[in-house]
Amino acid sequence: MSSVMAKLRAKLPPWAAMHISNPQSWKAFFRAWLASWIALVLLLPDKSLAVLGNAAFFTMMTSFFLPANLPIHTFLFLTSTLVIGLCLGWVFGVVAMRSALAVRDQVLLSQNLEKVAQNAAGLANPEALFQLAIFKADFLDTRSSIMYGFFLALGNFCFAAMRAYIPPLTLMSIFSIICIDIFCSYGPLFPIAEYTLVNSLLTSIGCYAGIAVILSLVIYPTSINSSSLGLITAQVVKMRDMTQMQQSVLGEDTSTAAADGKSQEEGDVSAVPVSEKLKELVKKINGMRAGLIMGQQIYGMRSKYITTELSFGRWSGKDVYSLEEPLVGLLVRMLGLQNFARLVSEINDAPSAPSEKPHETTNEDASIASAFEGQHSHSSSDISSIMPHAADVLGHIHGSGRPTTSYKIEVTIDEAIPYVRDATKDLRDALEGGLSTTVATLTAVNNDRLSKFIPLLGGPKKNSQVDTAALSAAVANLDTALQEFIARKRLEALEPFRPVLPKLPPPPSPTLRALFICFTFSANLIAVSETALRFMRTVEALCTRRTRARVWLPILSGVKEFFGAGNGSQAHEGDETLGEDWSGERGETGDDAVDDWNEKSYGKDPDSGPPQNLFQRFVYLFHVVYMWLKTPQAVFILKSTAITILLWLPAVMSSSAAFYYEQRGVWALIMSQLTLNIYVSDQLFNYATRLLGTFVGLIVGLVAWYIGAGRGIGNPYGIAASCAVFLAPLMWLRMFAPPKYLSGVLTGCATFSLIIGYSWIDGHLPMYGNPGIGWSIAWRRWTLVVIGCAASFVLMMLPPVSGRKVVRLRNAKIIKNIQGLYSILMSTWISAAPIRTKTRGTVVGDGETPGKSVSYGLPDEVVTEPWVNHMRSRVKALAERIQAARLLTDTARWEGGIRGHWPAEDYNALLDAESEMLNALTQLGSAMLHLDDDWRVKFLHRTQVVHPSFISDVMSKFAMVSMALRTGEPLHAVLPQSLLERLFYHHRLASVPRHNPRNSQDNEGHKAYYESAAEVLEDAEFMHWASGVVAVYQLLRGLDKVSDITKRLVGEIPLRGFERWKGQFEQAH
Repeated sequence: MSSVMAKLRAKLPPWAAMHISNPQSWKAFFRAWLASWIALVLLLPDKSLAVLGNAAFFTMMTSFFLPANLPIHTFLFLTSTLVIGLCLGWVFGVVAMRSALAVRDQVLLSQNLEKVAQNAAGLANPEALFQLAIFKADFLDTRSSIMYGFFLALGNFCFAAMRAYIPPLTLMSIFSIICIDIFCSYGPLFPIAEYTLVNSLLTSIGCYAGIAVILSLVIYPTSINSSSLGLITAQVVKMRDMTQMQQSVLGEDTSTAAADGKSQEEGDVSAVPVSEKLKELVKKINGMRAGLIMGQQIYGMRSKYITTELSFGRWSGKDVYSLEEPLVGLLVRMLGLQNFARLVSEINDAPSAPSEKPHETTNEDASIASAFEGQHSHSSSDISSIMPHAADVLGHIHGSGRPTTSYKIEVTIDEAIPYVRDATKDLRDALEGGLSTTVATLTAVNNDRLSKFIPLLGGPKKNSQVDTAALSAAVANLDTALQEFIARKRLEALEPFRPVLPKLPPPPSPTLRALFICFTFSANLIAVSETALRFMRTVEALCTRRTRARVWLPILSGVKEFFGAGNGSQAHEGDETLGEDWSGERGETGDDAVDDWNEKSYGKDPDSGPPQNLFQRFVYLFHVVYMWLKTPQAVFILKSTAITILLWLPAVMSSSAAFYYEQRGVWALIMSQLTLNIYVSDQLFNYATRLLGTFVGLIVGLVAWYIGAGRGIGNPYGIAASCAVFLAPLMWLRMFAPPKYLSGVLTGCATFSLIIGYSWIDGHLPMYGNPGIGWSIAWRRWTLVVIGCAASFVLMMLPPVSGRKVVRLRNAKIIKNIQGLYSILMSTWISAAPIRTKTRGTVVGDGETPGKSVSYGLPDEVVTEPWVNHMRSRVKALAERIQAARLLTDTARWEGGIRGHWPAEDYNALLDAESEMLNALTQLGSAMLHLDDDWRVKFLHRTQVVHPSFISDVMSKFAMVSMALRTGEPLHAVLPQSLLERLFYHHRLASVPRHNPRNSQDNEGHKAYYESAAEVLEDAEFMHWASGVVAVYQLLRGLDKVSDITKRLVGEIPLRGFERWKGQFEQAH
């Protein structure tokens, strides 16, 4: 059986395979499926159908919009937003109806009523004739219809703005719009007050909510506390797997010289110079990295409500919430650890085969020599470009002059990696074992719930005994392995380099390139181990403090967070869903008003100063509104309002109102509103998914109906049995399908609900304009969907807003944010004041607010710098933005190539380079965090990457590339093509002797410190410093890549004769 399941999982897409083997997913699915099926059964008896009314199908439809798979507290919150949305729409409808009745022509109304009364005279059921006259639009009134149109436009404008700017309230806005649409489409037909038009809708939704709440309490109940702790456990499992992946990276043969050199000598041009297995490992690591970021996003959304619920367990909501900060720190460090695989993979792409002749100068050697001689090589795209900086530092250690290029590369990365693998084995094993023990502890804590006392809820679960002693042993083991590695084991990685250190000509050769890369892995592993220790000790402290399960009550501060949750980081989800306008970009952290590194606070209006008087303030306000009208969000809101009025007009025209009601034309109106998007690409993709979902829903609905009902109006047993089967795959897709396909899945599920619901209502509930049964409903539903899509397509083109532009702007913004991170790190690096302080750990206890310092069993020395927390949050947010930009780039392909080919591959390469730069900044931040202040200050004047002119060059290139992408203007060819060349230039200038007594005194002061290269290399501080050097060069290489891609995208302005003159000048000087 296990082999069959394994084969099945191998054939399924990753998102399906992940859930098909997860018991928790099946438990949530069973609860949601059962709630949906009971909601269907509720409308089958005649008595309950009469109470629910003609919108009874909403009981089942709501089960797809809001499945019962969430923790009870979250479900109640989302249900409340849905109901509040209905009530807000109801308020708009009631006000519209009351206003419309007030302006109605009373003379015309009296005449129409008298005419109907005359026709009904003598009839047995005059009320039926009066109702028929209503739905035949005999009581339409122009003034009343105009009032309804006004409130329809106003309501749609408000809730479309909510949909555009507050995406967490999308469900509320959609149901508000549906309620207003119903009121304003059918309200004009009634000559009297009928304020209960949507009573059936609210009753049906309320019945489903009651069913879902009961099932959530009795069928595999869960809480936000339990769900959040489960997500944390899943994140730790992913990090453990990523740690295990390093064994494959270190065990891979990265040398291609031995295998490929022979092939090249034989003229085999088909020889592959790169290890395909290593490339596959990098791809797998990138996939795991994306999954880790996605999991953190999901956890972040759920953890906001964790202190607002009543729960039973070992840990309170605050206890679980206290794990978030060390978890994010561990995540950021783990992302930096994966950078080693990319480095090793890129070495294979570089022409780094060693020379067999001792006095033969290779291309790589020339690149190194050019750093000192001022002959700038253009082959700086490979990893060997990190060596000029390393040679600069070691050259100062030896007190050397100009370099010699007649040497042989004796130590390769392939020769160095086995030593790194052996040196780090104990630490990697301890880290992996510690994370595994932490997973077991978190699982045991999460299993110690109320269910162990109630057999109906599952009874006692396995692995519910918390083994604090095992966790303490794992912490001690990891701590011992870490200290052993720092003190002794890390020196084993130097063994292959010791024999060649005395032979190095001044300055050192590229022999040490491999050493710097190995130092990068060791430094990152230390950083991961330290953050893992902090996380494990936090868990250990909580386990020691909380020894038994108990009831945890909600707290008032959590309630405040509960109602303010939509204004935090979730606000940025709107950017990912609906795109962004450059001028209206929101801050990364949501607290720009108090952000010391916020660039907006320094910006000024270049066209005018701040308003000084009342008239200027009025004009300024008018200007703000005018500029807002030009944003994509404003265009979307106006289009949504316009399409609503256009498709609503047939409902208030005497010639079409009756037909509009009979054919349920309001569904075309609703579909046009739902398919309308800000950008063309999003809308085209939306069309494809929704039309496909509608078609599949039609097929499944027809099959389910005719199997259960045959040729008649159906019987409750057949319909219940048939739908029980077909609901299962629909609900499974609704719960686990990727988010980008969710609109199509929801449309298909809604179509299924309409076919089953309307078919049953038609045969069992007398009503005017019965929609039909089975196929009659199916073709009408398809027609209405197509009409709604066609209408939104027309509005989309007036004018079209390209999604390709937002991809370009998003990349420009990401580059600008990376520039901000670089500026923070450089500012910290060049700071003369100490940047490291020691304080006690941060864990939440009873009565404490998350984030305040308390201590029980935590280490006394934990780095908690403000800039570190700020940097960590920005790195996490930026990683999420890059991940969302990839989805946006894929969606932008749907615009096709009408005006020409769109270089999607260049934009994907741009995102890869941005991700590489972000990894480099993460590594640089980790290196700075571990680097001793004395070392940092001593090396300030010997580290060219912090040369003031070079920092200016880097910031300038960031700004130029970002501005070129933002404006679409071409870059000039004379701008520096390689930042490494600029670094060589500044190095050459710095190498010119200056008769400065202060410099001489500085050299004398550091002469003793740099006596021996071996002693410096053995210093742990040098390892972190070298890791920072590698990170800077990765950043520079990534920025050069971004610049090259940008030039391909926006174009390049040449300067005739510049290259010739540049070559002549370099030869002369």
